[in-house]
Amino acid sequence: MHPLLVVVYSLSAVWFYIVVAEAGYCWFKVNKNGRCTIFFGANISHQECCSDNRANTAWTSQTIQPGQLFYLTVLGGGVPCEPCKDSSCDKVRCPGKRTCLLDQYLQPHCVRCRKQCPVKKRPRFLCGSDNITYTSLCELRRATCKKGGTIKEIYKGRCKANATCETIRCHQRKTCLLNLKTRLPTCVRCPMACPWVKSVPICATNNQTYLNWCQMMIHSCQTKVMLETTSKEACSGTSERNHISIHTLTYQQ
Repeated sequence: MHPLLVVVYSLSAVWFYIVVAEAGYCWFKVNKNGRCTIFFGANISHQECCSDNRANTAWTSQTIQPGQLFYLTVLGGGVPCEPCKDSSCDKVRCPGKRTCLLDQYLQPHCVRCRKQCPVKKRPRFLCGSDNITYTSLCELRRATCKKGGTIKEIYKGRCKANATCETIRCHQRKTCLLNLKTRLPTCVRCPMACPWVKSVPICATNNQTYLNWCQMMIHSCQTKVMLETTSKEACSGTSERNHISIHTLTYQQ
């Protein structure tokens, strides 16, 4: 018998065996097409599959027939699956009094928000990315928790009307970049290089794919335009020319 047929029959037997169990199927990750092919285990409930809170794990109910499951996995581009973690806070339920916030990779995290901030006699004003002045970094973080989305410090001092990179001052060797979406200047610390940052491809607001957030920030500093993450995977419908190579980006002040 041909070796390939042996593999196919073996896989068929495996799928037939596992489908009789209750619960569902757990997958290691969701592919770019939104389907799953890398099998983790069978007869696993949604709660068990997603209990480790990993970003890429996914689950499928056992309503799919054995033949259909085998065909979709091997020949059909993958099985429809439900990601354990959505790239938003809409479906995340944080334990206790924690609040869900998104990081620079659009990954949700459950954090503990402070109820109150210490009152200071001499407030250290700072301007947030929502163009609101805060009396301290603590107050900005409290506002972030209430909003459920990230509010960043864009520069020191009170927010200025019609502020530009020419009218504000960046401290601590930070560089001023223009946010094209908000038209606000933003002080950021530019990374010189990203030699040890792992590859986590992301799509940026310029519709270009970067190997990680660090590489995107280097390109932001080169162009003086603030780039942000729009998707935690490669941009769809883009050619190889739109993929920024990790070897081509280094920042020089």
